[in-house]
Amino acid sequence: SSACPLSKTQFILYSTKSLFEDTALQNNTEVASGIISVQVDGKDRVNLSVPIMLSFSLTHNQSEDPAYIEKKECVFWDTDKNSGAGGWSGKGCNLTKSSKARATCHCNHLTNFAILR
Repeated sequence: SSACPLSKTQFILYSTKSLFEDTALQNNTEVASGIISVQVDGKDRVNLSVPIMLSFSLTHNQSEDPAYIEKKECVFWDTDKNSGAGGWSGKGCNLTKSSKARATCHCNHLTNFAILR
C-alpha cells in the first residue's frame, strides 16, 4: 500500500470586517458577507487546477431596491492594492450562483474571500 501525503487545511470565518477596510471602495459598496480565509499547509495557493467553491450567507440590508440587492461580486483581499494597505479584488473569482440570501463563488486561488454588494 502506498501512503498519501497529508495536508492541513485551515478555514477561518472572521466575525469582524474591520480587519479588511478598503479605503478605495465606492460609498455605496459594502462587504455583504462574512469573510472566509482558506489556506493549505499555512500557505495561500494560486492557480489551482480545480477552483475552490465558496458558499456565503449574505448579511441583510434594509434596501429593497432590486438592483442593489442583485449587485454582488466575489472578491479576495489583495495585499498589494492601495499601496500595500490591501483592498478587495475580483481577479480569479467568479460568482456562479446568487439569490437574495446566498452567493456561491469559484476561485482559482486561496486567501481571504467575501462578497461585495
